[in-house]
Amino acid sequence: MFIRASLIVVLLLSFSGLQAEITENELSGLKLVSDSNKTQVYVKPGIDMNKYNVLALGSLNVSLDEKWLRRFNRERKSLSERLDSSDIKELTDRYAKSCEQTLKKTLAEESKFKMKKGAYTHVLRVNSAIIDLKISAPDIQTATRKSMNVSRAGQATLETRMYDGETGKLVAVIIDKKKTREYSRPFATSRSRNMFEFTEVYRDWAKTWLDSLELKG
Repeated sequence: MFIRASLIVVLLLSFSGLQAEITENELSGLKLVSDSNKTQVYVKPGIDMNKYNVLALGSLNVSLDEKWLRRFNRERKSLSERLDSSDIKELTDRYAKSCEQTLKKTLAEESKFKMKKGAYTHVLRVNSAIIDLKISAPDIQTATRKSMNVSRAGQATLETRMYDGETGKLVAVIIDKKKTREYSRPFATSRSRNMFEFTEVYRDWAKTWLDSLELKG
């Protein structure tokens, strides 16, 4: 992983609302400049991503994979073991918070960011969402739910839109599918173990963002 020489400033900002999944129409004006390991980076033709020295991060949205959720609940014999709306909100809020914290920390570590406030040039406004989150053993703590043995904690996709801070135009899109580490021997799940396993996925997503800043459309 490279260490970017120019200063990059990360600001945590509150951008609006839930995002729809990235559409083919959005991608039609962009060029696929990197495609590997289930990670695609699209950049607007003529744009040099290296010119940006500020990432303004918006709030992160998280949604569970609907097909996985229906299958998970269908396989539970007891109603108390199924995920209801309050469980889903608790899960998605917690994973969003953990991801945001890890992204911020990794960006700072990998690029020697300095946290500052103020006006800057060449700002990228970053809106992202975790979609299709699958958790092998959802870690909602209740009296009836029991630990499960799994070989992988789960998987998810991070969809990222990057906008030019001055013009507001979409200049890059990143679709990054990741799975947590798979073990040869199953391990007993817990809330802390699940969060630990997903942390590496969040770190990889941050590094993909940094790699994208070296690309040209």
